[in-house]
Amino acid sequence: MEHLSLSEKEAEDLIVNTTKIATDIRDSDEYTRNDLDHDNRPLVAGSMGTLGKYFEGVKREEAKDGIYKGVTVEDMVEVHRRRFEIICDRTEADILAFETIRDI
Repeated sequence: MEHLSLSEKEAEDLIVNTTKIATDIRDSDEYTRNDLDHDNRPLVAGSMGTLGKYFEGVKREEAKDGIYKGVTVEDMVEVHRRRFEIICDRTEADILAFETIRDI
């Protein structure tokens, strides 16, 4: 997360800590007091973020598929790989949230 002037560890901790805030609220007494069982509790999404900052300055083709010029699907997968590992291994998120890429 160079654009935020964070080290890799700080960026990873930010993902973990912000997700923990949401899971702590979800698991708080507020929801148990309201008699919500496990199946009806709110879901917490671990945010996979955006690709925009990673490929900032890369020209978008005007092609129908709207892919970033010179950026492969493998490049996009690699950007998300570490976030995916962090969310799955270090948080209690229920689902993953990916930013919509409107042209794909």
